[in-house]
Amino acid sequence: MKVDVKNENDLVVFLNNKCIENIDFSDKNNFETYFRALFLKLKNIYGISISGYYDINVYINKYFGVVLEIFREPLECFDYFNSIDMKVNIIKNSEFLYQINDFSDKHKIYFYKNNLYLKISKEISFVEFGKLLENSVLVYGNIVDEILKYGKLKQINCVVK
Repeated sequence: MKVDVKNENDLVVFLNNKCIENIDFSDKNNFETYFRALFLKLKNIYGISISGYYDINVYINKYFGVVLEIFREPLECFDYFNSIDMKVNIIKNSEFLYQINDFSDKHKIYFYKNNLYLKISKEISFVEFGKLLENSVLVYGNIVDEILKYGKLKQINCVVK
């Protein structure tokens, strides 16, 4: 699990497939229970206190896992009672790209605005995936559609450095 705190009200949580292997995102009760447990982990491990009303975007990718965008809405009534409520928007089969400098194997590479973006097109090993994550920036959400639409597609063979 990786946590990126954007500001005091917004954060992004990256969960790889190992972290979510027992979660059924089609069962609303299951993932709401999971989010409450996740909020406790964020408080206990990272010192991030969560209470109030949250909009949560869940981007699910079969190769990576899940990215959670958590946005806190400024509603005072939830703070008063120290409770948590959430609206969850699940985006299944979301495309993820990896902004890279060097890469390995034959994957689709998109060139867009002077950057290279790798799109995983086949299963890779856990070790290869770890190398990729260490040497890239995960790109998800609306920008992916823009890159796939306007980027130039290349097929290149190189080695991760």
